[in-house]
Amino acid sequence: MAVDAARGARRESPRFLPPKVGSFPSLAGLFGGGAFDRDTGHRFARFLASGLQVADTFRSHWLALQAQLGGAPDHGPLSLAAADAGARLGAVDDEVEDGDRSPRLQRALCRQLEQHEVAQLDAALRLLPPVTLAGFGLIPDPRLSSWAEMCSIGRGFVSALPSRGYQPTGPEFCEMVATYLGAPSPLATALGVGRPVRSARRSQGSLLLDPWGFALTAAFEPAGQSAGSWRVHHDALTHLFYGDAMRAGVEGRTEPHGLFADLLPAPVGHQRRARREGLVPDAILDRPRVGADDERCPHLHDLKIIHMCQTRYTQEHVLQAAPAQCADARADLVHGGYLRHARALDARRRARP
Repeated sequence: MAVDAARGARRESPRFLPPKVGSFPSLAGLFGGGAFDRDTGHRFARFLASGLQVADTFRSHWLALQAQLGGAPDHGPLSLAAADAGARLGAVDDEVEDGDRSPRLQRALCRQLEQHEVAQLDAALRLLPPVTLAGFGLIPDPRLSSWAEMCSIGRGFVSALPSRGYQPTGPEFCEMVATYLGAPSPLATALGVGRPVRSARRSQGSLLLDPWGFALTAAFEPAGQSAGSWRVHHDALTHLFYGDAMRAGVEGRTEPHGLFADLLPAPVGHQRRARREGLVPDAILDRPRVGADDERCPHLHDLKIIHMCQTRYTQEHVLQAAPAQCADARADLVHGGYLRHARALDARRRARP
């Protein structure tokens, strides 16, 4: 409260406005004349030396906030003594990445304390050992995976309001939150953790339902006995992501068939949809050319969905500092996969009479 009152008493107005006398000149007797003049004011020195209970409380609370950080840090608003509280706001974090340059002290304090708590939580989560699941082997702890892999896009659903294209049901939202936190799946709990999960892949014969429900997403469904949940999941997300991009003004289209029609044999009958014959990316969008922001050209896009498994999620990847390393590792494989597929199609065409 003392800080807020003092800010009103300072002689300088907020940045970009000319100096003027403060709104509370009567407080000059408490803080001293010119206490909050930029670069020359003594700020809270006279106030803290007054012996008032509110001044002693202000000092003790400021020291308590510094103690939460293990002492006065090297940067941020709490790097200053209580007598200088709020000085140099907006400049004190200039050399710190993602520093808070807000002129509001309360916001800057909250941000510094929360960043410290984030660092402590990050250190604790990175100590979690891998877990072993039947049919999966050794995988990173889901709590660590969710924490390390979550980026700003993945967090978007938490604050997103329902819309025509985003209408999760109550049970679906519960599953989304559980995945976001790396917590056990409510659906897996309801189905019965430990029960066998049928898969068409022989290597998944020992697949059991785990607490997080990974087995449900990794199991290969028997051909002809299901709607192909992987394909349905992929196509729904493709429609959502690229549809949003084009509604936002990005020119392009989804599943652009015929891009390489003059180089490949035509698909036979239903093969175009059943086997996705040929080279058909998920979308082609006009984006800035690499190295020339003022020039646009078509870019091919392909959507990949990764599931929890040893080949996609590794302890090494999730322990890296940057987020979404497992997703990036999968993305790096897309170009090579397209090249191999193109060479296979090329060889098949040459083999035909």
